[in-house]
Amino acid sequence: MAPIATLRQAERVVIDPERLVVLVRDLGEAGAERVLDRAVKEVSCRLLAVETSWAEGDCARIARTAHSLIAIADQVGMHL
Repeated sequence: MAPIATLRQAERVVIDPERLVVLVRDLGEAGAERVLDRAVKEVSCRLLAVETSWAEGDCARIARTAHSLIAIADQVGMHL
């Protein structure tokens, strides 16, 4: 039996400071904080959905969920 490989994430997520400035300007500090909080929670939920879909072999759901992750990340300036 072949050994099991463990994958580790190597990418850093960077939040675009200019996008944060726009969020604060448009929504105020408290509003921007709420948007960021919601975005982080949604990213977490959707990553779990991707993992579940992978385990179930549902590639179509993986694609839909990954696409929605892009939109959420872009909204708050999360980039690789």
